Parts: sequence; structure tokens; C-alpha cells
Amino acid sequence: MALQRRLSLNTVIAAYRQQEDAGLEIPRPKAGFAVAPRLSVPERSLRDTPSAPTAPLQQALMARVLEAQRRPGVIDLAFAGPRGRQFYPGAQLARHTAQVLRHGQQTVETYARPNGSPRLLAQIVRRGPRMGLHTHSDRLLLTHGAMEALQLALRAVTRSGDAVGIEAPSYINLYPLLATLGLQAIELPTHPQQGLDVDALEALLEHTALAALVVMPTVHNPLGCTMPTSAKQRLAELGNARQLPLIEDAVPLIATDG
Repeated sequence: MALQRRLSLNTVIAAYRQQEDAGLEIPRPKAGFAVAPRLSVPERSLRDTPSAPTAPLQQALMARVLEAQRRPGVIDLAFAGPRGRQFYPGAQLARHTAQVLRHGQQTVETYARPNGSPRLLAQIVRRGPRMGLHTHSDRLLLTHGAMEALQLALRAVTRSGDAVGIEAPSYINLYPLLATLGLQAIELPTHPQQGLDVDALEALLEHTALAALVVMPTVHNPLGCTMPTSAKQRLAELGNARQLPLIEDAVPLIATDG
């Protein structure tokens, strides 16, 4: 390593020892160092899910997350928004945006229709079947981001004081949204690999009335898990049987094959 990197031997040895102290490498007699084996981390019990945090705790948690985002070198996994050219096609978007501005001035000089751009709606309808969405443009409504969509969906099926089921953990901005609408958050156990615990939901519905359930079954934020197809089907059947509106936060769906 010292020869490859043109570093002093003492510098390389100090670096290896630092890696060893961090648990990333282990020394091997007469063989140098090797990458330390990955330790298995016990999964959190589904039955140990705490109750929904109070408003002060919600605010404190969000403040900590936002503060961490401002630190240089921190990998931001909090809001499912990875940075970098390998994750986000910024150059392509800039090129296409410039092309639209040059050749489609009417796009930026006129108001869009109330339900959104017809061309964009047509593309959503065309690509919808890939995501299991079979619909028509007159049944779609474009919003300014997922938060507005979630707010409109919740306002359509709930009233102030209602209880709404959410996953635990869940998208952090759900808590202030529910509080703003006067809704009570009921947390449901969520497995880091299997997603929402449908058994726990079914048991809860035996004694608690939910006005809606907000769920992210595909590429969950923040866990990253995707519910098995069989679990998704069972969730849909349970919602239909109990007449429970299911509000799916499907932001990552367009970029996955789930």
C-alpha cells in the first residue's frame, strides 16, 4: 500500500490501525489486514413499536434531521433524495428544459389547465400500466409534489379528530401534516424487510376505527423495504373488506420494478 500510494510506511500503518479501531478491518498474523466481517444486527421487534410521538418530540426529531442534513459529508438518507449524477439525471434534465424553452415557448407563456398539462397526463396514462395503474387522464389530478397529494387525499376521506394509520417508522413530514389537519396518528409495526405488518393492522381494526391508512409499500421511506406481492394483495383485500381508504405514497414507484 505504501508503494502503491507513495506514502510513508508509518502513515499507512497508522491508517490501518485507525480502520481497526473503527471495526472496519482486522489484523491477521503475518498477513497484514483484512476487511472485518459484517456483523448481523438484530432486527427490531415488531411488537416493540412505540406510540406516535407527541408534537414536541416530532418537532425535535425533525430539527435533528434537518440539522444533520446541513453537515458536510453526511450521506442524506432521511428524505429519499440521494445526491449525485449517478442518482439524478441533472444534465439530461437541463438539456431537455433548455430545448423546451427554445422551441415550446407557449408552454411557459400560458396557464396550465386546472387538472394539469394534457401532454403530461397522457404520458402518465401511457406509462401507468408499468406501475399497475390502469386509468384515464380525466381521473388524474396533478399536484405540486407528494405532500399536496397526500393532503388532498386525506382531506377527501377524513374529518378533524379522525384516526389515521401510518407505518412506524414513517415519512417524517407525515406527522406535521396530520397535526395540521387535526388528525390523530396511529403507528403500526413495520418490518425493515417485509414492510407493514398486516396482521397488526387487522388486529387493530378489531377495536379501533381508522378513517384512512397511509402506506408506502414500495421502496419505503426511510426503511427502503418493499412489501411482498402477497402482502400487498392481502392489504388491498383487507382495506376493501373493512372499507378502509388506502392512501399509497408511491413516489419511488416510477423508478423501480416493484
